[in-house]
Amino acid sequence: MIYKLVNPSDPYTFKADSYEIAALTVLCMGTQYGATPKKDGESIPVFLFTDAEEWYKENFNRSIEDGLKANREEVAEALLSMLYGGFEERDTYEMALESITDAEKEKVFKEKWHDRHSSLNDIGSYAHKMAEVLKSQKRGEPT
Repeated sequence: MIYKLVNPSDPYTFKADSYEIAALTVLCMGTQYGATPKKDGESIPVFLFTDAEEWYKENFNRSIEDGLKANREEVAEALLSMLYGGFEERDTYEMALESITDAEKEKVFKEKWHDRHSSLNDIGSYAHKMAEVLKSQKRGEPT
């Protein structure tokens, strides 16, 4: 499912295989973010004034740490899917990417797309760095 990251800055979307993966992805980004699905489904609230750990336990019957341990790779993939733009822009991006057959041209296209962000807070790069941290850890290690 595709989610829009709720934030006061540039628009971003990401893909998550489940509601729990979407929630963990948002929580990895920080409590100042939330998410809304493109289609039917539940939103993840912004946790500035609520307890994220309590909300997570109520919804998934385990701690955030346990959820990350069990879903580290899936959350890393969701973070890597973080893309500048709203739902329609993501559709355009994916259609354009499908038509590029040259690996170097694909790389240049991705870099130029990413550089469109206007905020000093580079959400996409942060998400991708967080994904690399998760990928470097082994399943079951503390986060």
